[in-house]
Amino acid sequence: MVLIAENNHTGKRVIIAASICGTFAVVVVGLRFWARKHKKNRVDSSDWTCLAALITSLALIGSTVNTVVQGLGLPASEVSYGKLQNFAKGMLAGIFLWTAAVTLVRISMILFYIKIFRQRPFMILSWLCIGLNIANLLSTYVVALSICRPLAFNWDPLHVRGHCGNQKAFYLSNGFINLFLDVSVILMPMPLLWNLKLPMMKKISLTFVFGMGLGICIVTLIRTVEVARTSTTNTTYDYASVGVLSVMEPVFGVINCSLPLLRPVSKKLMVFFGNKEGTSQSNPSRPSFLQSIGSNRTRAKLRDPYALNTLDTHKTYRTEICQSHIAEEGESKTNLVFQDEAIKVQRGWDVQYSQTK
Repeated sequence: MVLIAENNHTGKRVIIAASICGTFAVVVVGLRFWARKHKKNRVDSSDWTCLAALITSLALIGSTVNTVVQGLGLPASEVSYGKLQNFAKGMLAGIFLWTAAVTLVRISMILFYIKIFRQRPFMILSWLCIGLNIANLLSTYVVALSICRPLAFNWDPLHVRGHCGNQKAFYLSNGFINLFLDVSVILMPMPLLWNLKLPMMKKISLTFVFGMGLGICIVTLIRTVEVARTSTTNTTYDYASVGVLSVMEPVFGVINCSLPLLRPVSKKLMVFFGNKEGTSQSNPSRPSFLQSIGSNRTRAKLRDPYALNTLDTHKTYRTEICQSHIAEEGESKTNLVFQDEAIKVQRGWDVQYSQTK
């Protein structure tokens, strides 16, 4: 931290917090791709958009570190004009990177929903929501580039003649729009989850898994409030908290959209730490909730009156199940004999008839 002023303790804390969040996100996304490979599942569009969101978030962290070097965390009166210019450029770059990162996170979550819920109305709604997010991304870029004319007036108001619109109003409106989009994406699958024919506790657990993004909404709301409290004359100091929250929001989003896919990782960790119960009792042929909730099957599962149970190979079992059906022409009889893991099927017919004179 040689490039950072000794008295910039706030800026140092910003770098530490951003580095921890970024490292955790890299680990989680790496485990996400490992889980795909472990289960031999194809990497799909939701994975690639999540990876793109991670890369964009890491670029945002780099931009935030650069703003700390240029004076983020210090009062504007203690920062040279040259660094203030670089700080303003970093702020503009941060708007582009932050908007791209949170948009990619939302698109990744929606693409994940599409893979699970195959109902046509929901898929149409999902693609409309993706289009709305892309439109918001493009409109944010257009406003960010045109709110100050000429563009250089953003970072050099002393030597460039120009004017700017209400930048604070732009930041606030951008924050509220993104908060609305975050809440919309989180609430999208909830009606489908609660319409599933599942026990109440399973519905609650799935709601918790899909609703963890509400934490991101809280971060977005706090960030928007912090933007409202900042002043335009001391941006280097007031925007320190906004810089941390701007990094946390997309990074937490990357982690959140990866957590539902880390079930194989949790099983491996249970085995590694010596917990055999988590794997021995599981049925590999039975799909998990996340694999089954997207099916179109709405009929109830039939109960098998003669359920097949696992037999102990060291013992001998003999069970006979007889089922008869008597018709006018005769009687059919079926015997099933289980012995030493072998199934022997015997069929016999008793035919009765009478000769008509």
